[in-house]
Amino acid sequence: MIVRDSLKAKENPVISEFIQLVEETVADGVLSFSDLQEKKFMRFWRRFLIAEYVEDKNDFKIVFFGTELPFGHSKDWTGYLLSEMDFGESEDTIRQLHLDVLNNNKRTFNSGTFKWSGREYKEWDHVKMPLKRGDRIIETLTYVAFE
Repeated sequence: MIVRDSLKAKENPVISEFIQLVEETVADGVLSFSDLQEKKFMRFWRRFLIAEYVEDKNDFKIVFFGTELPFGHSKDWTGYLLSEMDFGESEDTIRQLHLDVLNNNKRTFNSGTFKWSGREYKEWDHVKMPLKRGDRIIETLTYVAFE
């Protein structure tokens, strides 16, 4: 289950703290990869997911999967496509969330639950936003908070 435009995610204290830092860093709200490498962002890296759009596959390749995310997602998915991540019936919705961020060039706040093979359901909130590398925006940055 995924709730788009989630007030719960927007009000999540760790997400709010991250967004405040983003807004203090970039006036247009679009971070660059070099912004993320600044020391002030390092405490957030363990919950980052960076996905690059692969146009010929209409899919996203996970280029970074924070060290805390495997605890909620069952393993490190770095190098995999979203379509390989066993999202089941949520796969199209998750791909569309990433596409919406790129196409609209703005952040989204979402909440939901998921279950990975044999584990209990996990609740999550996240903010997803475009990420600039050089002068191109072909990646999304997701900051995830698990409950």
